[in-house]
Amino acid sequence: MEWASRISSNALNTLYSRKMNKTQLLPITEDLLKLNTFISNSIKMYKERLQTFSDSDSWKMLAYCLLARIILFNKRRSGEAARITIDSYNSKPQWSEQSTTELKNSLTPFEVKLAERLAVVEIPGKRGKKVPVLLTDEVRVALDLLISKRTDCGISGNNPYIFACSKNSTQSLRGHDCLSKMCKLADLRNLELITATKLRKYVATVCQMFDLTETESDWLARHLGHDIRVHREFYRLHESTVELTKVSKLLMAVDEGKVSTFAGKSLADIEIDGK
Repeated sequence: MEWASRISSNALNTLYSRKMNKTQLLPITEDLLKLNTFISNSIKMYKERLQTFSDSDSWKMLAYCLLARIILFNKRRSGEAARITIDSYNSKPQWSEQSTTELKNSLTPFEVKLAERLAVVEIPGKRGKKVPVLLTDEVRVALDLLISKRTDCGISGNNPYIFACSKNSTQSLRGHDCLSKMCKLADLRNLELITATKLRKYVATVCQMFDLTETESDWLARHLGHDIRVHREFYRLHESTVELTKVSKLLMAVDEGKVSTFAGKSLADIEIDGK
């Protein structure tokens, strides 16, 4: 009967106090670029090797690279990406068949090219939500090879997952392990910062620099697999930076009695001389 007052509330207060002034580090852009390049080169290498030798080691390494690439590109939860099934991949919607003429005409030439080059696979996400996974041309071609070589490399026919564990297992690879392995092989500066969770926080943070509309923010939130409220409250990080650079300008303007000078301006337009 006293659980809430003696245990639960104290435990929550302890968690909140630990997080209050804790430094929130995100992946370094240079590391992400280096990892992208390393994974792309590795995909090409193991794809050629698998086409030539059809050995299980090449198949597994190609699966590791592809799963890490999908997580890195989509900022998807590692468990969701790892559980993409062959059936889901084979039944992915075709853009040319799904889109109406009105929608196609509303897109820019660049957006049309993106739609033609990328593919979308819809998979079950957190709490049963349907979430999309985007696949580039490079990944799609390699996935087709990976699926076609399953039998030759000893992968069980009863395993429904594209990224299957080797031999007779019916389980999928662990996305976290694949991403971690690629980070170690790429010899990154801060490899411990590159996890699926931190990647999601990274993209939610840097997208604050874009002037996204309500609808566009909702698109991003849905891609990440949560609603817009969660995106705003929990994934928009680095409040300290916002306080230092944005809110402080507002407070300084008020403190110096210059509110009327900046009437009607946005925070980005406010400049405090000599500060």
